Amino acid sequence: MTGIRQGEAQRFGRTYRWRRLAAGLPAVIAGLILLTHTIRPALTAVTHGFSAYYTAARLILEGRWSERVYDDAWFSAEVLAQTGGRVSDLISYNPPGASLLMLPFAGLGLAGARLGWTLFNLLLLAASLRLIMAALPRSAGLGFRAGFLALAFSFAPLAENFRVGQAYVLLLFLFALVFWGLRRSHPALTGVALAVAALAKLGGGPVWLILAARRRRRELVSGVLASCGLFLLSLIVTGWAGWRAFIESLPAHLS
Repeated sequence: MTGIRQGEAQRFGRTYRWRRLAAGLPAVIAGLILLTHTIRPALTAVTHGFSAYYTAARLILEGRWSERVYDDAWFSAEVLAQTGGRVSDLISYNPPGASLLMLPFAGLGLAGARLGWTLFNLLLLAASLRLIMAALPRSAGLGFRAGFLALAFSFAPLAENFRVGQAYVLLLFLFALVFWGLRRSHPALTGVALAVAALAKLGGGPVWLILAARRRRRELVSGVLASCGLFLLSLIVTGWAGWRAFIESLPAHLS
């Protein structure tokens, strides 16, 4: 009887492993396609998007950042100069905090910054998906999780983010932190993540409204305090003139 039970357990174990492999295969294939067709070419690409953040960060390093970054003609010429005339772009749709996003990579030169930024985004993507998986309820089984990963790796905007070196994987990571922090009751972490998203890309407005509607006071207070601190830090780096220029440009951009 014991031998029969052991044999049944072994067969069940083998069946379960095969089911896991079959469920995860689409996600593995989609991930490999993303790596080979999108992320690998992006390691050395010089594109708009990335070039705007890189140029803004270089201007900070060189002590030349000013409200003129919101003069589209002037900033476009700076992007052309930084990229050797290959691409041009604007940053006037972004708040001054966006100029800080690539500051850790700006000293590496154009090629080094693109390589570092792409690899950093790949790490952020992995961390984001890990946080989302950890925050999902136990009822979300293997099939759902594997299907979610397959859809995530196949998501066209994700590929486009890597292709042009945008900052939306960073926003994904911040919102994944918010999701995880809300599930695990970490109001300080939730507030800081919301503050960074707001100051860098004016992101997360609907999340603030949801927290207000649900009366999540601790998260809201943490977010407001973190936003004030980060705003003061950005003033030290970019000054009030840059924020004033951005605010004055908003009506034209919104229209």
